[in-house]
Amino acid sequence: MRLPIALVALLVAPAALAAKPLITFTPPPGEERPLITRLQAGPQGNAFAFELTFDKAPWGETCRPRCANATVFVDLDDDKRTGLQLGKQAKETGADLAVTVQGAAEYLERGARHYLRVKVRQLSTGSAGTGDGEVRIELDHRKDPANLQTDAETVWILVNMSQLNVPSGRKARVIYHPPGAEALEASTAGMQSGSRRRNRVFRTNR
Repeated sequence: MRLPIALVALLVAPAALAAKPLITFTPPPGEERPLITRLQAGPQGNAFAFELTFDKAPWGETCRPRCANATVFVDLDDDKRTGLQLGKQAKETGADLAVTVQGAAEYLERGARHYLRVKVRQLSTGSAGTGDGEVRIELDHRKDPANLQTDAETVWILVNMSQLNVPSGRKARVIYHPPGAEALEASTAGMQSGSRRRNRVFRTNR
């Protein structure tokens, strides 16, 4: 039996519309700390959104004491002359933001409370490392569900650009440098691309 064309299109659409990750990475065997295996990012409304999938739970009881400590760099104007300066050969050069995802814990008299946190550092022109960046945004998944959510191995982040003073352009670069491996980079739409209303990286309204 042949299905109507409209029904076929309806069935195929979700798979066809699923965005391919910007960056994929296969961690080496034996790596204890959770590492990012799939990265999607782009503008969403007035924020820059991320969907990060780790190879194992990035926070909680299962990973202690070696939970996630992964940083994603973003060059918001695709211009290596602004932001972080690590030399012409370094893919991180030009990054305006460093977004660090960490599994953390509050230690109490009896046990500990585990949670996921994100620190967003703004990297001004001439910064020679992430330590030179100023922490402008801190998120805790227990307190900031509108901007930070987690489900199993996946983390969704919204970085509110109105809280930052950074350049922007039609294109942006996203860089992830896994430990012991080459840095990985990909291009995506920038905050001035006109894609902010269409993109749905963060899982709100999914």
